[in-house]
Amino acid sequence: MNYVIDRRVNAKNKSTVNRQRFLKRYRKQIKRAVDDAVNKRSITDHDRGGEISVPREDISEPKFHYGRGGLRNRVHPGNKEFNAGDRLKRITPDAGDDGEGDASDSGEGVDEFVFRISQREFFDIMFEDLELPNLVQKQLANEEVKRVQAGITDEGIPARLNIGRTMRAAQARRLALTGNSRRRLKEVELILETETPDVMLYRELWEERSNLKRKINGYYSGINVYALGFSIMKDIRRMCENPTEEDRAFFPDIAGSDWLQTLKFGMANFKDDSFIQQFLSPKVIRDLRLFNVLDDEHQSELKVSDIHNEAGYQAIRNLFAKQYSLSYHEPDIQVQSVDLKGDRSLILRHTLQDGINLHNDSKEVLKHLHRLWQFDVHLEDKGGDQ
Repeated sequence: MNYVIDRRVNAKNKSTVNRQRFLKRYRKQIKRAVDDAVNKRSITDHDRGGEISVPREDISEPKFHYGRGGLRNRVHPGNKEFNAGDRLKRITPDAGDDGEGDASDSGEGVDEFVFRISQREFFDIMFEDLELPNLVQKQLANEEVKRVQAGITDEGIPARLNIGRTMRAAQARRLALTGNSRRRLKEVELILETETPDVMLYRELWEERSNLKRKINGYYSGINVYALGFSIMKDIRRMCENPTEEDRAFFPDIAGSDWLQTLKFGMANFKDDSFIQQFLSPKVIRDLRLFNVLDDEHQSELKVSDIHNEAGYQAIRNLFAKQYSLSYHEPDIQVQSVDLKGDRSLILRHTLQDGINLHNDSKEVLKHLHRLWQFDVHLEDKGGDQ
């Protein structure tokens, strides 16, 4: 097999092509945003570009993703009380708590997409529907080189940002946004400590206290991948320099070897899932207190299938590696066939995994594909409910 490698040096503006493609694709939305910006600007601001805000829903594209149900395994850290075989109560999510919204309470809104356009792009979009002579356009779009002082800025590329100051400002915003919740939490805790309300009121206050704490501290979103990677890397060095009999039994090729070469080999040749599969040791599993929770939609309760003991080491390592595999998060959808000589219909096939069906909004994805393909698009889901 022959490979063609492009070794040409990228130009200075290597993202120009993608930028022009973006402006062309969403020109209608950008045109509307530019018209709104012109109405808000002063006539003396014609010599500069500006920031344009486009509603995210106008440029977002639907995509295939998994729905609920099926058979799911999830490895969690911090087990202090569960044993293999324990049953857990299933928590049914509320109808209004679907994790979607126009903005977040952590200072990172998702309602609009903001980007900056240059002066020339601004005038090209603004003048495209106007019958003006080219002379006027060129006169207004006369570009000048403006020198700016190098150093730290409040906005821009990451290399120009003060990371420490940015993180402190983000933390301050989070504290400010949860100020009302913190004040209410103090009031609720004071009532619970000093007063003796009736049973119904006590339950309501206790539930409100739990909800306020979750809102302030955030929801659990999985193990910290940086802590996991750092723990595995430290353990690789330990196994190479001071191996135990357990290490020699589980990792005979690593125990006693050069730790730096082993670490370089692992970082160069393995991805996230295969790195965990290859180097996650029983000691790290014990230190992080990992345990696996089995979620079967046909069962009324969750089941703790494996914990951090000798009987669960291998299962937890396999399930934990699968948890970081791309196929675990993204549906396996491939082009099955294309009827080029007939009606040019496109046939996609979804391979079902662990009984997990696609989300109900897959029809919106098919509609979007139909707009792009311009012909019929069919999706086959063998073995599922769709």
